[in-house]
Parts: sequence; structure tokens; C-alpha cells
Amino acid sequence: MPLDTALNVVGRLENQGDYLLGALMLTTGAKLSDLLKLSVGNLSPGNRTVRGPVSVTVPPELQEDLTAYLTTLRGRYEADARSLRLSGFDRQRAGLRWLDMPLFPRDGVHPPKISRKPGAVTHAALRPAREEADFVSTLQQAAFASGWRGRVHSHTLRHVFAQSRVEQGVPVEALQADLGHRDLMTTLLYLQSLTGNGLSFTPAYAAPLAA
Repeated sequence: MPLDTALNVVGRLENQGDYLLGALMLTTGAKLSDLLKLSVGNLSPGNRTVRGPVSVTVPPELQEDLTAYLTTLRGRYEADARSLRLSGFDRQRAGLRWLDMPLFPRDGVHPPKISRKPGAVTHAALRPAREEADFVSTLQQAAFASGWRGRVHSHTLRHVFAQSRVEQGVPVEALQADLGHRDLMTTLLYLQSLTGNGLSFTPAYAAPLAA
């Protein structure tokens, strides 16, 4: 998938969380599976970096979107707590903390009627993290709407990131760090697999993600 097509696809993701997921994959090379493991507490003060299953710097062009998304997410957290009639103290006592909420929770999940005993209420039960296959399906639909007829998978945007970095002249050692590979050979084999799969890319260019 060419970079300009990938930008178009990500820009078509209407859900705030989906947009940020796609944008972070495309601009940082992070794995979808790692991003879906993040909780609110993995964000640094100011939302400039993420530390957890994956460590990345949030691009400046995404920080405003992330701040707006967190405001929406906090509203969902408060709504969940109200539905269980939990006060601030009760939330802490029960184990339902804001910082523990999945950064990318599943949509359409309604809090079940569960015990309010200490440790009984968890975000996993209330609003679990988004499922990888569900996001990939949404991404495929956005790709189809943009005119792309190729198959989309969980690593598509990560592949675009890797190839565009190479075309920008980034040293392979730097790309190794970006992709989180432990050794250089893994990165070299990774790039070789992209070429071997017949993927074609256009030259990378600096362009803001579509809103």
C-alpha cells in the first residue's frame, strides 16, 4: 500500500479511537497488538510519550487529537462508574481506576451487573480492549472506500511505515529501533519480506494526517 493511500485510509476512520490506532501505527511503526494492550496510565504527563508494551513518542500532529480523545474516553469511564453507582472512593476500593482503563476499549459494551466488592469491578469486565480482528475489519472497509482493493492485515500500516522510513534515507539501525527489533538481522529480513511480497510503495513525503 502506498503512503498516500495509507494516509487516505487512516483519514477515513471515523471513530476517534480507530483513527488514533491507525495514525499511531502509520507514524510510529508500532504493532497493533501492542497498542491494544495500552491503558491510560501508560501515557506520560502531557501525552507526549507512551511507555508500556510499546514505547513510542506521540507525533506533535496527533497530540491534539489524543487530548480530545482522552476527554471522550474519560466521559465513558465516568458513565461506567455512574452505572454501577460507584463514588470516587468506591472506584479505587473496587479496583476501577481511570489509569487502568484500556486506552482503546471496545465500543458498544454495557457494564454488567457485577459485585461491588473490592477487586470485583475491572475494566476487563466493564469495557474490554478493542479486538484486533475487529479493527482490521474496520481498516479493510476504509481501504475499500478509498479505492484500495488489496488485502489489509494487522501489519499493513507498520509495513508502510517501515518502507517509507527507508525511502526517506533513515539508516537501517534507526529503523531497527523504530520497529523494536532486538537484532539487525530481523530488520533486514523484515525489509526483504516486504520486497518479496511484491508490495509497492510511493516515495514518502511529509504530510499531515487527514482529520
